[in-house]
Amino acid sequence: MRKKKIKRKPPTEVHTYRCTKEELKQLQTLAKECGISLSRYVVETGLKHRPRMRLTKEEVDALNSRHRKDGFDKNQQRTIQENG
Repeated sequence: MRKKKIKRKPPTEVHTYRCTKEELKQLQTLAKECGISLSRYVVETGLKHRPRMRLTKEEVDALNSRHRKDGFDKNQQRTIQENG
């Protein structure tokens, strides 16, 4: 039996940046709203990618109940959620 090659992610490095306490709080809040770490948020926004805010459980439940009531199927629900 042949051994399976494991593809590993490249190692990460630690970098520092300067910002005010207020800017840090704002970045932390935005990262939390998107459901990602501060580090990931800074990388993604620095690369011009806008992470989306995650829906709360209540918002997801409300969307699901509305779509079920309106007769949407799961593929239509997924498309609506992905496209906002």
